[in-house]
Amino acid sequence: MVDSTILVEKKYWMLSDEELEIIKGTPQWVMVLNHLYKYGSITGNEAKEYYGISRLPARIHEIVHVHKIPINIKVEPITQKNRFGKYTTFAKYSLEE
Repeated sequence: MVDSTILVEKKYWMLSDEELEIIKGTPQWVMVLNHLYKYGSITGNEAKEYYGISRLPARIHEIVHVHKIPINIKVEPITQKNRFGKYTTFAKYSLEE
C-alpha cells in the first residue's frame, strides 16, 4: 500500500519526483483506505488537501460496496464555524472498533 505519511507530512505540491512516482498509479480508494488504517479517520477536506480527492463519499462507497473490504466505517456529522463565522456540517469517516 501507499505510505500516506508522505502526503500528510507534506503538501502535495511539495513532493519530490520520487514521492510523486510512488503515488502516481495508486487508486484513490486505496489512498483513502490506507489513511483510515493509519490515522483512524478522514474528512473531505483532508482527502482533498492530502490526496486531491474531491468525492470522498464515492471512494468510501467503493471501498465498502465495490471492493467489499470487510471493515466498518462510521460516518459522524461534525458541525463547526467556517471562515465566515457561519456554522457548517460535514462528514468525518472513521473506522469502527
